Amino acid sequence: MKKITAILSAMAVIAGSVPMYANAYSCETTGRPYNSPPVVDWNKWDDFIKYDLRITDFYSLDREKQDLCKFIFETEMSSPEDIVCERARRIVAGQNVGERADLEKLNQYEGIVDSKLLYGLANTNQKADSVDYDFNYEYEDKRLYFCVPDIKHVGFEDYNEYWLDDEGTEYIISDGDAEIIYDDFSSTFEYINRQEDDCRYIKVEEIPEYPVISYNEFEFTVYPDNTLSLEKVDYDKNDSDVIEVPAIVDGMPVKQIASKCFENAPYTEIILPEGLEYIEPLTFIKCNNLETVNFPDSLKNIGAYAFSFCENLGTLEISCPDIITTQFNLFDTCSVDSLVIGTEKQEYYYCDGYFHNNFGNITFLDGVKEIDVKYLQDDIEIPESVTVISGHVFEDKNKLVIPKQIEILGAFDDIRPHNPYISIGIGGYPQVPLYNKYYGIIPSGIYVKMYGYRNTEAEKYALAHDYLFYPLDDDTPPDTSEPDEDKTSGDANGDGKINIADAVLLQRYLLGNAELSGNADANQDGVVDIFDMVYIRKLLID
Repeated sequence: MKKITAILSAMAVIAGSVPMYANAYSCETTGRPYNSPPVVDWNKWDDFIKYDLRITDFYSLDREKQDLCKFIFETEMSSPEDIVCERARRIVAGQNVGERADLEKLNQYEGIVDSKLLYGLANTNQKADSVDYDFNYEYEDKRLYFCVPDIKHVGFEDYNEYWLDDEGTEYIISDGDAEIIYDDFSSTFEYINRQEDDCRYIKVEEIPEYPVISYNEFEFTVYPDNTLSLEKVDYDKNDSDVIEVPAIVDGMPVKQIASKCFENAPYTEIILPEGLEYIEPLTFIKCNNLETVNFPDSLKNIGAYAFSFCENLGTLEISCPDIITTQFNLFDTCSVDSLVIGTEKQEYYYCDGYFHNNFGNITFLDGVKEIDVKYLQDDIEIPESVTVISGHVFEDKNKLVIPKQIEILGAFDDIRPHNPYISIGIGGYPQVPLYNKYYGIIPSGIYVKMYGYRNTEAEKYALAHDYLFYPLDDDTPPDTSEPDEDKTSGDANGDGKINIADAVLLQRYLLGNAELSGNADANQDGVVDIFDMVYIRKLLID
């Protein structure tokens, strides 16, 4: 990683309250009108480390990652725009960020793209009427040069910074919401040199035509690094139920499968080769006969909508170690008998709105570290390896049973969405939950009962957010049935009604300064404690 540690650490110190590149993002800097604090609020540091970066023991990190954490916090919080220090965040998370962008390579490839968020809705174009859910996406898959941006700008004008050196002295930026270096797939990019105050558009030399080779029923594109992308399959040359993609052709490895490569394929099983790294969006769209496909350990990303309109999928297992998280809309309008998940982080698959999925069951393998809170409502067995819960619930009267081992409850979603109009999480301004007092797993106005164990993250989180909390005895299975309605529950002074006088009396009782004259057990858990105070407060507010 060369000298990135020393450089970023030094940058964080030099930058002060305004990072050195905060005023030099592009030729025309845009502002962040709603949620930009004038200075860094270090009082929010602990919440940032825990709920944003998912770190429970900051001091166990080595000095490099500690410096990067501080750099990320100070840079993002003091920026006049909504930005994400993408490269630094991935290093802190232990991910492989690969090499930096290279100007020379831009003349060999058609684009420079983000290998994590590339496969999203912003890169598809919906052409059909969504009312009948007959989606027909057009997708440009002319992207060959994978690269992680250093800075992602995620306001209303999205673009990325790809630093050409560790200092960020020279960098290139993409323009528009598609994560590709060329504006609308043109042949120019914006080059900036901070030291020389140079900001200009550079014309890329003629984009080459890539060689195409055929092997049996397959057609491949040959990339400049002598790797292959599977572009087309001639179904007439293979009329069996099973097709196997080769791992190596003419001494070159198959690394990628192009968008819609297997559209309407007749096969019941598709065998993918070890060594495959990228499955493009919409690859298996409308494969109505497809029952199973394997996911090689080498996979780094599976594109959005990859299995759209696959109606007969059987058991699928996704446990590739290099895939950090899978797309929430991977199985748009699909039917899957059984889904086995082993990726570190899992967003919610049961999407509302236009995403209609039918899953027989979902199984999490040991090794999954983070899941969406809505999975807790689906009677899914949660492995001991899961220690982080993120996301939100949106329906009244849900019952959440929080496992004992959870260390972080209410971790932030992908909080600064690639497009503020297309957001899985909280969406819109403010996009930084640190500055949104209503952010939590149970949004304001939703009635949810939280069950958990004493002296755990669940109890602490419930108290901090004024959630109704029902403690569970270690030896007693969770009782998530509705409590019998008792209109006297919470009537601490016995006057037949619940009002502020009951809250005052209960508070004095808990402090040892008064005696109760009524039924103060507001949440009916058999104990009069601080959680009854929380319950009464919610009754009075509602």
